[in-house]
Amino acid sequence: MKKIAVIGICTGGTQLFNQNLMRKYLANPDKCPDVYTHQLPLHKINAAFSALEKGDESILFELIMQSIKGISTFKPDYTVLPNNTAHLIINKLQQQ
Repeated sequence: MKKIAVIGICTGGTQLFNQNLMRKYLANPDKCPDVYTHQLPLHKINAAFSALEKGDESILFELIMQSIKGISTFKPDYTVLPNNTAHLIINKLQQQ
């Protein structure tokens, strides 16, 4: 069975992704992947977005990298960042 790790940045995007993913498998639950969601702490996200507005991507990058390291024991086949802002650092994340 496939495993999907979801890194929650903003709660709205994370909830919508999880809801749509589960809805997809309602008719065929035997094919539903294992899903692990790690929601980043909101106060840290707020600080990261404040820094991002000033051109500093490092805080958001480090938060996401810490999450990726933490979920590595889950051994996901896919890691999803359901967030519009994450595209700003996706290339850097993929390189790591």
